[in-house]
Amino acid sequence: MERRTCDWILTLSQRAWAPVRALLLCGFLIAVLSTPTAASPAEPAPVQPYAQAALFPLYDALAVGVPDEDIGTLTDAGGVNVIPGSASGLTATGNQGWDQNRPGVQDTADPYNLFGYSLAGGDFNSDGYPDLAIGIPHEDSGGTASAGAVQVLYGTDQGLTSTGNQLWYQGNNGLGGIAEASDYFGRSLAVGDFNGDGYDDLAVGIPYEDIGTTTDAGAVQVLYGSTQGLTGAGDQIWHQGLDDITGTAEESDRFGYALTTGDFNGDGYDDLAVGVPYEDVGSTASAGTVQVLYGSSGGLTSAGNQMWYQGNSGLGDSVETGDRFGDALTAGDFDSDGYDDLAISIPYEDIETTTDAGAVQVLYGSGQGLTADRDQMWHQGLSDIDGMLEEGDRFGWTLTVLPGRGHRIYLPLVQRG
Repeated sequence: MERRTCDWILTLSQRAWAPVRALLLCGFLIAVLSTPTAASPAEPAPVQPYAQAALFPLYDALAVGVPDEDIGTLTDAGGVNVIPGSASGLTATGNQGWDQNRPGVQDTADPYNLFGYSLAGGDFNSDGYPDLAIGIPHEDSGGTASAGAVQVLYGTDQGLTSTGNQLWYQGNNGLGGIAEASDYFGRSLAVGDFNGDGYDDLAVGIPYEDIGTTTDAGAVQVLYGSTQGLTGAGDQIWHQGLDDITGTAEESDRFGYALTTGDFNGDGYDDLAVGVPYEDVGSTASAGTVQVLYGSSGGLTSAGNQMWYQGNSGLGDSVETGDRFGDALTAGDFDSDGYDDLAISIPYEDIETTTDAGAVQVLYGSGQGLTADRDQMWHQGLSDIDGMLEEGDRFGWTLTVLPGRGHRIYLPLVQRG
């Protein structure tokens, strides 16, 4: 079973159009935020609404993934805590605890499901209340071990509710694909409005998906929002090896290991960046790449898709074995020009003679999409960057954006093993 170093802490925005913001906390803070819930398989506790109905829509709430939470005697079944905001900040008043044994939640908690491994928030039914998608990558879906699933809880004026909740996995509820052992559907999640219809859409990473006979090549499945919420109608499965998609599906590439969204060409449709950190570039093993799919009125499209890796298409530096370019991703408008930009983690980048010091490479957006014209490489060996190069530091292991006033931000919402 994959192990994680941190738990995701995710904020649910009060604005229907705004993307979800996230914060990742590690170390001793995890112990504070991972207090076991009172629920047990025998006596599941009902989820309480927020104390004041106005709290949820007026203030951001914080969703906390606790994937190794024991539910009664069920080891590592997983849970999610939601902490509402208020005029004085986050408050315990009206906080909610969710797991698969709560009343009304589809399916049941099982050992090692890892409910809450990944989180993403958006307004999938455009009713003005934020909804929460919860990755359960080790869920045995349809009796298939660790095929993975995603649970969706919908928002109301009193917070999240089990009413109308959905359980998504491949081959279920009209969703394309077939649940296969150890696909880990839901290991990564990202939200964006890819077709600009006002309903948020959900991209689901399936990094261990087999493509034909190619083991663990990886894929991303996209579910589109509607007045009824997420739907399997018109879903898409993206992977290397599709017609017009740059690159070839190869064993253990893990396409979809990391995801983030942004509007890189400023056309009003969100675009999707996909990390493929174990991609071999030529004979260079696990150098890593990032694939970019652009949004349109019809949703994500292969038209103009890009594959980025170091030393290609004008991008600085060169590929090296085990760099894992694309291990984590995030997007924001760093120069405030109206085009979102992409930050790419390279946690095992060697800087000069310092092994695995790590770096972050930034590609800037433009009317034509992402471009290497002004790309930047950031690491602790630069003269004006605080800190110093040390072996095994893994600079860039996690990334997020601190938004400027009024700016949208897009986050990776994925954990790594």
